[in-house]
Amino acid sequence: MRNCWQKSAVQKMLFAIACVAATLLTACERLPLWRTYSAAGLEAFANGDVARAEHFLTAAVKDAERHGPNDFRVAITLNILAGYYRTLERYDEAESLYERALAV
Repeated sequence: MRNCWQKSAVQKMLFAIACVAATLLTACERLPLWRTYSAAGLEAFANGDVARAEHFLTAAVKDAERHGPNDFRVAITLNILAGYYRTLERYDEAESLYERALAV
């Protein structure tokens, strides 16, 4: 049980670091929309707004997909959304997104 808690704490810490990094990215002007959506989603999640976070992270994937299904931006946004689902213990959804990201 303790190992499970430690693993969860590490995952949450890594997700928090990703949130900070994404927030810093939005400080730059003229960021691509997929990055802006990703940062907004991570920030919303950090603030406890789970529904808004999912909305923005899903929008980031959709915007990235405009560049083609095998574009690196798709892999990045899928990975971020998968990490979000994993943190919420929505493992089946996370797994399918990780698999899609790996296929890119």
